[in-house]
Amino acid sequence: MGEDMAADYLVAHGYRIVARNWRLGKKEIDIIVVKDGWLVFVEVKTRSSDRLGRPAEAVTARKAGHLLSAATYYLKSRRVDMPSRFDLITVLGDGRGNFEIEHLENAITPNLA
Repeated sequence: MGEDMAADYLVAHGYRIVARNWRLGKKEIDIIVVKDGWLVFVEVKTRSSDRLGRPAEAVTARKAGHLLSAATYYLKSRRVDMPSRFDLITVLGDGRGNFEIEHLENAITPNLA
């Protein structure tokens, strides 16, 4: 549900979806989008409440490393010639069915292109 909400949010904000749930073995990139000449790899983290912490806290160094290696392979295998970045979208519920979406640009660095 969180990834669907994030995808809808991105489209509503002018992004064009290139791929969803793109995989390289066990590594996955949730959403890949394009906007304003940038290829953006988007990690989505969803929590129904903040009882166990904020969604962004779930992006570990290991997860970031997996994202970077998968994105590097994606760029090289497709010979992408445009700047790229990693964004994080968090979806946080309040326990009553309401959700807040936060979009953090350049949440994981470095720029790959």
